[in-house]
Amino acid sequence: RRSSLEIATASAMKTAMIASCFVASALALRLPPPRMGAATPAIDVSSAAAALLTSVTTPVTTLDGRALSLGETIGNGTFGSVRWAQLGAELVVAKRACAPSEQQYAADYLETEAYLNTKLCRAAPGSRHLAPFLGRCEKDGAAHLVWASCPGATRDLLSYLEPSPDVAALARDLGVVGDGVVALTAAEEAALAKTLLRELLSALALVHAEGVVHRDVKPENLLVDRRTHSLRLIDFGSACEMGGWLKRGFRADRGPCSVLYCPPEELLDERTPWTYDVFSAALVWLRAIVPHFRASEDELFRFRRDLRDHGKGSVERMFATALTDDDYGTSSADELLPGGWERPLAFFTEGQQGRLAWRLLTAMLAHEPTKRATAADALAGPYLGGCGADDAADAAADEAGAPCEDDLSCAAPPVA
Repeated sequence: RRSSLEIATASAMKTAMIASCFVASALALRLPPPRMGAATPAIDVSSAAAALLTSVTTPVTTLDGRALSLGETIGNGTFGSVRWAQLGAELVVAKRACAPSEQQYAADYLETEAYLNTKLCRAAPGSRHLAPFLGRCEKDGAAHLVWASCPGATRDLLSYLEPSPDVAALARDLGVVGDGVVALTAAEEAALAKTLLRELLSALALVHAEGVVHRDVKPENLLVDRRTHSLRLIDFGSACEMGGWLKRGFRADRGPCSVLYCPPEELLDERTPWTYDVFSAALVWLRAIVPHFRASEDELFRFRRDLRDHGKGSVERMFATALTDDDYGTSSADELLPGGWERPLAFFTEGQQGRLAWRLLTAMLAHEPTKRATAADALAGPYLGGCGADDAADAAADEAGAPCEDDLSCAAPPVA
């Protein structure tokens, strides 16, 4: 048996080692990148250490499973199922993981989702971009995650697109037009496009600021809340924490994703993890604003294939090639451009706002993840940040000789 002195010495050494690990990890803590052009802040060791300690010790609230009554199924996913439920007298949503025999990693993803929801909802309580997470409980021998229901968020974005697109309803629910509007003008469609992208990027900027990458941004994972006129980002089962020491949910050789919406690198690039979601957000945005993308995923798949094969990963190159017929043989531009692009091309080429939107789209769809815009950059940029909001003023600036590098109009899509 060890003496009291030996035990005390070993304990002191262990404490010193833990403290040194915390300080070293705090110094190496990876935080979301500052906006482009902003000065890199000095690392505050005490603040970084506190953030690290929080990421390690954030407890998930344990609920009483006996108070949970499960109702009808809302949907089934790859790694679990979601149902309406009652927690006492409160209407809630409950999620259960698939059995290990069905999906090997389902239970791990559920536990990561519980941790990340707890972290995000504590960092941004009451956020209009998150589903209010209540905690986890055991029910019928299985772990369940529980969220409070949002009375205004009963539809996901996909339901406005398939099977019969209803963008007027989407515009009403996002507060772009009034309740009585059943068809949108071109100006209202342009306003919807801007509002939708701002809401989507605002949700991503929030989670990225807390060091979380979603990794499965798609229409099904965006609830439209007609009460707050906002998008709520849900289903963090594929998400991971990249701003902390433990990197919960992250493995360099594995990453659950939806093939149609994931960026070309598929696996997260640790140098710039935040832009992974931005590429997906650009595709979600296109799905909503391009008519032929709305009702079916087939056209979006074709767009991604052509972007790879003919654009060499560059959306600008693909459009330039299609509109000039270069490298396409005898095919016409009408056959090569995605269906229904007539109105989107008009939107992107007519007026300063459209050109700014095009510039942002190409930055979000950059093939190289380190060259993509972050969500914070996009929100602060000229299309969504307010600069260039007045077409008449911008036209006057153009006539005065403002360089395209300043007003970002030099990257407008080519026209035939």
